[in-house]
Amino acid sequence: CLSSVLKQVLERQNLLVDIADQGFVALEMLNNKKYDGVLSDICMPECDGLTFIKKLRQQRNFTPVLFYSGHAGAEEAK
Repeated sequence: CLSSVLKQVLERQNLLVDIADQGFVALEMLNNKKYDGVLSDICMPECDGLTFIKKLRQQRNFTPVLFYSGHAGAEEAK
């Protein structure tokens, strides 16, 4: 899984990493803990990346978010 590989790479840089497999889970984590940043897939089950960031900003949470996608097309990034 790409998230596990990214976690290993980031932890080698002495960063603390938590993983959420769904946008709604990530939102709950962000409600309970302060993070320096979020690395989010655009395509997630139940709550995609764009819905995730809309809900995050609606909660007045302005944690920086960087999106990635395993899809080659630009259609998912719109």
